[in-house]
Amino acid sequence: ANAIYNPLNLKGTFWETGELYVKKESELPQDPDDLLPLLRDTLRSLEALDSYVLDGKFDDLSRQLRGGSISESQLRLRGYALLDQLPDESKDAYVAEQSWRVFLNRFANLDATVEAAVRQAKIDGGLVE
Repeated sequence: ANAIYNPLNLKGTFWETGELYVKKESELPQDPDDLLPLLRDTLRSLEALDSYVLDGKFDDLSRQLRGGSISESQLRLRGYALLDQLPDESKDAYVAEQSWRVFLNRFANLDATVEAAVRQAKIDGGLVE
């Protein structure tokens, strides 16, 4: 009797509870001294993925890059939060922002390359040259 009118049988928070979904605020540290270690941990996680490449385990590498040991969304949130702490007009802020953009571009290229290798390995029956 108290069920939400849902003629299309849609799934999701609103349709199941009748309440609008409200995204919770991210609990990122405000102090740059707290953000840097989080970004360094991500860097160490990226460096640890070398063995997947050397062993040709592209499927495993893809899983690690897409939420396994690396969370791109958390990486972006933390990086931008750190950039937001820098004074807007400083040369260092400009250099940091440009370096961050280069990193994100290379990260996207890495992800796309790994995904292409995964697809090619499936086509080739697991052989990647």
